[in-house]
Amino acid sequence: EYGFELTGGKQVLLSQYRGKVVMLCFFLTTCPHCKDTARIVEKPYKEYGAKGFQPLAVCINDMAKLLTADFVKE
Repeated sequence: EYGFELTGGKQVLLSQYRGKVVMLCFFLTTCPHCKDTARIVEKPYKEYGAKGFQPLAVCINDMAKLLTADFVKE
């Protein structure tokens, strides 16, 4: 299980995560450092996700909606 969830560009309200520790990440889907960061976030999510840790990612580059699924697979 991976901490990031695809929303298909739908709005997500932070209030949905009330009571959780939220990590908000801004990624470029073509950035190798962003890909590394996404992999790094996986470990604390697996360890602390059940205790309320929730990473959220926003892909901000052009055509992000088309590129995000492949970014998450990698």
